[in-house]
Amino acid sequence: LNGASNLGIYSTLKFNELADFGSNENIKIVAEIKLLNTWQRNVRRYIVKKDGKMQIGTADDTLGTYRYTDNDRWIIENRDMGSMNELVDFVKFAIDPKGANCKADRYILVIWGHGEGWKGLSTDENPPGFAGKTEISLNDLKAGLKKIIAPDILNQKLNIICFDNCLMSQSEVAYQVRDLAKYVIASEEENDYVAFQYGKVL
Repeated sequence: LNGASNLGIYSTLKFNELADFGSNENIKIVAEIKLLNTWQRNVRRYIVKKDGKMQIGTADDTLGTYRYTDNDRWIIENRDMGSMNELVDFVKFAIDPKGANCKADRYILVIWGHGEGWKGLSTDENPPGFAGKTEISLNDLKAGLKKIIAPDILNQKLNIICFDNCLMSQSEVAYQVRDLAKYVIASEEENDYVAFQYGKVL
């Protein structure tokens, strides 16, 4: 959930959609979120729990009744959400026994944030040590997804990759991921934050 842009408020709303359902014995939801504000730009990783919600637009995760602990929430330094290396690292973390430890039979990878179709996706307006902004190019996306499905990480194709971004249902995008996931979900239009309704899908 890349809220390191003008989408910060909406990233917390999407997190709370996941928390409406929450992880259970059959489905584990692992999420990474970053907001734009300098004072709360550290990346946070969660095993999302039912009713473990965030205050809207802030990194305060005490809105719901569930209280996260060091066993299901990890706060790390500012990372570049516009880098495919960060996404690869997050997926490694999700299945690592020393991380979230959520290895599974089937995987859905959802990338949420800004999308510009063939130009790239996941804009980070506050990356570490850089005054401008970054985003993942399609070439980097392909290279990173190849690492993710390789034997040392998932060792299988993604069952679904979902681009919860604007403009990602383009032939150039589909071509880059054609051998990396069984199904692709994306929009050819500009989305509002509601686009992919996690609660209904879960």
